[in-house]
Amino acid sequence: MEARTARWLLQAADAAQTADMELTHDLVAQMLGIRRPRVSEVVARFARAGLIRAERGRISVADGIGLAELACECYDTVRSELGRFASA
Repeated sequence: MEARTARWLLQAADAAQTADMELTHDLVAQMLGIRRPRVSEVVARFARAGLIRAERGRISVADGIGLAELACECYDTVRSELGRFASA
C-alpha cells in the first residue's frame, strides 16, 4: 500500500506541476480504491518520515526522492515514457 500511495502522490504532483496539492484522504482513497482510514495511516507514516507535509485537505511532497524510493520502479518507467511522448 505504501508503494502505491507514494507512486500516486508523485504522479499527482507531476500532473499538477506542483508539490503542494489540495487533496483529502477521502479523494486519495477513492483514487487508489482503498479505505480512507488506511490512507490516513500511510499519510501519517509518510509525514513522520518527512516525506510529505499533510494538513486538512492539503498534501505537499516534501521529499520526492524519498517517496520515489518507496514507490515501485514503475514510477520511473511511467515518468520516462510520458516524458518521451511529451518531447515527440
